[in-house]
This record gives sequence, C-alpha cells and structure tokens, in this order.
Amino acid sequence: MSDVTESFLRYRECARMVWNLFLREDADADTIVAFDSIREQLFAEIVLGEIGLADYRRKALEPIHLLEVSPALPETAIMVQRAGGGDTRYWDDPTTFVSSGSAKFVYVDCFDWDQFAYRDFRFVMVDIVHWNAKPELRGRRALLNVDQVKISLSASVATPG
Repeated sequence: MSDVTESFLRYRECARMVWNLFLREDADADTIVAFDSIREQLFAEIVLGEIGLADYRRKALEPIHLLEVSPALPETAIMVQRAGGGDTRYWDDPTTFVSSGSAKFVYVDCFDWDQFAYRDFRFVMVDIVHWNAKPELRGRRALLNVDQVKISLSASVATPG
C-alpha cells in the first residue's frame, strides 16, 4: 500500500491555516459551505494528486474507499458513533480502543467539534468496513486521533501510470 499520511498532514495544515487565519473571523453558514468546497479541492490536489487521483470526486461525507486508515499504535483510542447511524453526532458507543490490524477503516473526512471555532482537525472520521471482534459496528462512523493513524492507498487499487 502507498502511504499518504505525510501528504494528508500537509493537507490538514493547509486547511487549518486557510480557516483559522482567513475565514473564521466573519464566518457564517455560507462560509462553512464554501470552506468545505475549498477543502475538497485542497484534498484532491495535495493528497489524491500525489497518487495520481487528483480528478477523483465524491459527494460530501461519502467514504473514500480507496484510502484505508489504520491505527499506528498497538492500541488506539476510538470514538464510535451511536447505533442508528445517519446524521447522529453522538460518539458514545462503549467501544473505546481498537487494536492494530483488527479492523478495516476507510477515510471520510477530518472532524472538529465546532465548525465556527478555530479548527485543529484533531480527528479523522472513518467508516468501519469490518472489525474482527465487533462485527456489529460495521457501517458505523468512528473518530480516530489524527496523531495515531496511518492513511494508505488501498492495496486493491492500482495506481495509474
């Protein structure tokens, strides 16, 4: 698998800077929508462009199945979305740790608790594709600390070129 963690961290830093220094101060709902569009373009150029997929497009918050997110530590803290899915933003499932190699996650987005405050993008939002010990969590969203993950091009995707 091709590791894109470093390009993801560059994207994260760039998006944080754009929001925190240039857009946050007078932000309203329209600013949030515009910033989401800017972030998608930055992500395409900085992360996907590195692996020859800059033209890849998706709907908002649609998982990018070609990017796998994996714990970088033997055990990593995780917050799993409450059962029921949908737009619920409760991350209170009793599961709080994941072991490296025990689950498959795909990238959805960066996550911050407050869209109008300073952004840190401390968390990576993922879709749970499978989890050996917890099959009931398949299809739910989860949050992983950005400092405790690796992001890679899925082995099942052939890189163009």
